[in-house]
Order: sequence, then C-alpha cells, then structure tokens
Amino acid sequence: MAMENVSGVGQTRGGERGFSLLEVLIASGLLFMVMIGLVPLFLQSVLNNASGNESSKVSNAARSAAEQFFAFDFNHPTLVVEGGVEKQFDQHFDHLTQQWIDGASAAPGKQLERSIIVRQFQLRDLEDNGVLDNPFASPPGAGGAVNLFPVHLREIEVEATGQAVDGGALGRVLNKTVTLRVLRGF
Repeated sequence: MAMENVSGVGQTRGGERGFSLLEVLIASGLLFMVMIGLVPLFLQSVLNNASGNESSKVSNAARSAAEQFFAFDFNHPTLVVEGGVEKQFDQHFDHLTQQWIDGASAAPGKQLERSIIVRQFQLRDLEDNGVLDNPFASPPGAGGAVNLFPVHLREIEVEATGQAVDGGALGRVLNKTVTLRVLRGF
C-alpha cells in the first residue's frame, strides 16, 4: 500500500516554488545597500529645508523694516539725522511676544536681529564721482530744516541676521545675513 501525502507539504503546483533563504538574504542586502545610499540625500534635504526657512525669515525681517522706514514722511523725526552722518537702530525679535524689541538680544540660541541705518545726502554729492559716498552731517539742533541745510536723499540700510543651531545630527550653526538699501528722495 502506498502512502498518500495528505498534508500538502513538499508539493508544488504546476512548477511553482517559493524563495529560498539565500535569495531572500541577497534581495535584502541589495535593498539595504540602496537605502544606505539614499539616507544622505534625505539628511541633506532636511538641512537645506532648515537653511531655506532661516533665509526666508531673515529676508522678511529686512524687507519689513525697509518698508516701515520707507513709509515715513521724508522729514519724520525717525529719519532726520542730527549731529552726525548716520542714525542707527538695533532691534531683535522676541519669539514670545512676536514683536521687534529695541536693542540687541542677550538671549542664547535662536536669534533674529536687524540693524537699521539712516544716512542723508545732498545731490551735490553725486556731482564729484556719481556715487553717494559722503553723507551729509546736519548740525545739531537743525531738526531737519530742509531750507537751511538741504537734504535731498535719505538712504535706509537694513541688515538682518538670523542664527539658529541646526537640530540635525551635525549640530551646525546656520548664519544668514541680508542687507537691503533703499533711497528716499525729497
């Protein structure tokens, strides 16, 4: 009497076979090697994303300050430089109140700072070499008296800097600086 295989183990249907352990190990090894090659691409993508985000914040900080100062009237007290050749405003962004605060920040870690410098010029400064390179110093107490001491142009320079420690494994410090200059004519 012949014994029949009732369990079905060891039988194949129409030439079908499963994967051997060796084939599974080779396929897994190849997949692992491809994945190892892709990991640096993902890490670089994360770093680039963080850097781009910081660049956007710094650019927006500089642009908003330039727009704010450009919107002032030409003889607004904020834009009038008395007793010197420039007026400087330093500000830092407070992340808790979401506002710009006058003065430099002493807080460690992520910082966003901007420096706004106002210079004033007379048109005759362009006559010598075509470049605005000699800011006009109004005498103290002139109060922007345009008739006595004519100021024709005001330069508003904004330099914004952002600094953040990258949260990735590399622990890099990302520094971004944007400088904008706008001229305001009388």
